[in-house]
Amino acid sequence: MKRSIDTRLWQKPWFMRLSPTEKLAWMYLLSNCDDVGVWDANTMLADFMLGDEIDWLALSENCNDNIVILDNGKWWIRDFCDFQYGKLKTNYKTHKPYIALLKQHDLYEAYTKNHSMYDEKHTMYDSQHRSNDENHRSNEKKDTISLSSSYSLDIEKEKKEFAEYIKLTEKQYSNLVERYGEKNTKKAIEKLNNYKAYKGKKYKSDYHALLNWVFDAIGAQEQRAPPQRKCKKCGAGMGTAGEFCAKCGWEWTDDGARADSDRIDDTGQQIF
Repeated sequence: MKRSIDTRLWQKPWFMRLSPTEKLAWMYLLSNCDDVGVWDANTMLADFMLGDEIDWLALSENCNDNIVILDNGKWWIRDFCDFQYGKLKTNYKTHKPYIALLKQHDLYEAYTKNHSMYDEKHTMYDSQHRSNDENHRSNEKKDTISLSSSYSLDIEKEKKEFAEYIKLTEKQYSNLVERYGEKNTKKAIEKLNNYKAYKGKKYKSDYHALLNWVFDAIGAQEQRAPPQRKCKKCGAGMGTAGEFCAKCGWEWTDDGARADSDRIDDTGQQIF
């Protein structure tokens, strides 16, 4: 897969302010996100591939509002589609797969909202083609509302205090409990609360700080749902030991699935 890159990126003030490892991390994001700019945020793999430990939260805050961190922990490069494909249009056959993928990520509404607030000439990559645009961009920000800012404001209104220095939305807390369990979630919140109190550290998002390093720091592992038992004959989902497959009649035992040919009635006839 080939992707376009802005050759003037290295001249942009926000990019010039990044450290060498942050610049490398940004290029990694552009290379490893999906076709609409969404990255799964596997920071452990990224650190391994880049050969250094990146402060990912700091990177997200230093990229000129180009990154939106979603509630599910994934990252979205907001103007990725505009630069790669131009403004997406529903009547363009080549754009339909990208629109479908945005909808799959539940981001199509945010994408269209982005375009309702921004004229195309104000997108990140078009503005990068203007030289000496630092003052222009700062004035532009006063007259427009960024998607990431409005997104953050909506989240801030919903947040509740879960510890003295920790604020989360109910949805964020539920997501953490679902992924790590309530005991680990409370332990992680306590650790981050103590860390912020001791260090005087502030985060734009306590939720993403928890996801990015706190759970790893306390050694918490994601809870995985037990795999569903499947009938070895037809592949249909089955329940617990002693139950029969409703589709083909196999029985699930503690040793696995027993063929229906093993099931016979008192007369010696096979039961189906």
